[in-house]
Amino acid sequence: MRQKPNRQLACLAVLLCACAAPSPQRGQEKPKAPLSLEARLVSRRVQLGKPVYLELQLKNIGSHQVLINRRFHLNQTITIYVVGPQAKREQWCGILPEWADLPNDFVILAPGAHVDGRMRVNCDEGQRVTWGYKLPDPGEYVLTASYELPYPTAALKKAAGPALVVKGPVKANPVRLTVLPKQ
Repeated sequence: MRQKPNRQLACLAVLLCACAAPSPQRGQEKPKAPLSLEARLVSRRVQLGKPVYLELQLKNIGSHQVLINRRFHLNQTITIYVVGPQAKREQWCGILPEWADLPNDFVILAPGAHVDGRMRVNCDEGQRVTWGYKLPDPGEYVLTASYELPYPTAALKKAAGPALVVKGPVKANPVRLTVLPKQ
């Protein structure tokens, strides 16, 4: 003789299976951002007053396309926090540059793809470089770079189409710079 399946028993079994599945718990980390930023100093040791250059790489580590600005403009898409030998944030010197973005500055970055750039971090004592951070004393400095899109979200989403928009910030690991006394 055949037995009729008990609907209540089947519903209870489905409910138990759903409850047993792992679920996010409080305190768990958020999923990793689909972008990573890597910062490297061209030289980790420079003499006081000499140029300091930072090489940057923005990489799509996710599985979806992401809209990015491929230009690394200091104090627009890239912010650098500089902490000096006295453990205080170093001051900006010179003017704040105004950058004009062109439509081709925004690109869709495919999964696994990256863009690279290089920028000078410090200003020049002779004022040939009119903006940057003061690195006034010999000692160790810690530089932390961050990528961000400071534009209205609606405009970015319109430009992105089906690609993701990550406004940021996307922070790089800090790098250490040793500024040597002048010789």
